[in-house]
Amino acid sequence: MEEKTSLGFKWLYGMNAFGNGLLGGFVSSYIMIFFSDVTLVPIAFIGSLFFAVKILNMCVAPVMGVVIDRTNSRWGKIKPWLLVGTLLMPPTAVLMFTNTGFTGTRLLVYVTIMYVMWGLFSTVFGTALGSVFPTLTRNVEERRKLSVIPAIGGVLGDFTTVGAVLPLLAVIAATQAQGYFRLGLLFAALFFVSNLFFINKYKERVTVESTEQLKLRDIIKAVSRNDQLLILLIVNFFLNVGVFITMGTALYFFKYNMGNEGMFATFGITVGLSQVLMMTLFPKLMKKLSKKAAFQVAGATLIVGYVILLAAKGIMGTFFPIVYVGGIMLYLALGITTALMPIFYADIIDYGEWKTGERNNSTIISISSLVGSFSDATKELIVGLTLAFIGFAPNVVQSQHTKDGILFLMTCIPMIVITIAVIVFTLFYKLNDGFYNRILKELENRA
Repeated sequence: MEEKTSLGFKWLYGMNAFGNGLLGGFVSSYIMIFFSDVTLVPIAFIGSLFFAVKILNMCVAPVMGVVIDRTNSRWGKIKPWLLVGTLLMPPTAVLMFTNTGFTGTRLLVYVTIMYVMWGLFSTVFGTALGSVFPTLTRNVEERRKLSVIPAIGGVLGDFTTVGAVLPLLAVIAATQAQGYFRLGLLFAALFFVSNLFFINKYKERVTVESTEQLKLRDIIKAVSRNDQLLILLIVNFFLNVGVFITMGTALYFFKYNMGNEGMFATFGITVGLSQVLMMTLFPKLMKKLSKKAAFQVAGATLIVGYVILLAAKGIMGTFFPIVYVGGIMLYLALGITTALMPIFYADIIDYGEWKTGERNNSTIISISSLVGSFSDATKELIVGLTLAFIGFAPNVVQSQHTKDGILFLMTCIPMIVITIAVIVFTLFYKLNDGFYNRILKELENRA
């Protein structure tokens, strides 16, 4: 395993993440409102569909991790599956953002098929891409530097879509439906090209391994013996649910609570830049803080940001500026957690190897993807059902009760679940820097 990576690969790693962030951000930020406000799919159906698909992805992710770990090809384990996702995700995204004119049952069937396909293909791709980082290096300092590169690229791509989509819709097409379709084509093409370049450059070590079948009970045993993996999965679930609910509700908040849909773009660029700034400073921050302390600081900052957003409602004269302040607090904290999570999972893969004698790289990454899918599914269900419960109706002026419900959904529920994440992490996560360094030395001695 190489301890250093070239500057050229680092740039390509970041550009690849940018392309992925463009398409991923476009889908995650706009697919719900496209379905509800453009194609007029009932909001309760959308929430239920998204929840069901994420549950399906949960089942696919660990299977995909095992498949990758057991793949033996001339191109390696990971690269073939990166290519599969690169080929299948772009056309599926374009079809999702196609307004077919269907109504009734035909519309619901079409939307269901497209979103199920997107979920499956993105799970294959995400599991393979997530497996790349732990293979690059075991050097602690190099991991800190590398972890922020795809994180920054992904955030820049994500918030480019947040900042550009709504202003571009009115420029590139006569209707929103046409605009979403054309932007889908653009982002899908950029995703495809950036991944082809990355796949070509990524040099995975090709090893010949036993073709003996890996049994399910062996996987369960290996994962269950990794106690720190279980703790991190719980923490990651609650953290993701909180953050995903906020992201999934933000556009509704700006459109209906603040009466300024266009402000979502400006807000997205502002908070996105604050997240990028924090990730840029991340290697320096980690020279002063341990990984565990950095996560605790990020968790506390998230909670403060939610308190500020919630308090803004009662200060109408300064409502807009305070929303920006709260948002910046949230995304400064997310800059830290986004950079930390790949390091945590890479550390836990090493911990599992130290404890069990087996290195289940893609299997563990797939389990983390499973938790991500379950978090997203929980978010979709909570957002969809809550919007239906508070009386939300698309493209009309909302009642004060509905507006209050949207604000509560965007702030209070995330604040509660993130507080749980911080408490669990503080009490039960023991893989601190000193312990991890001892593990590395022992693994080196074994080798």
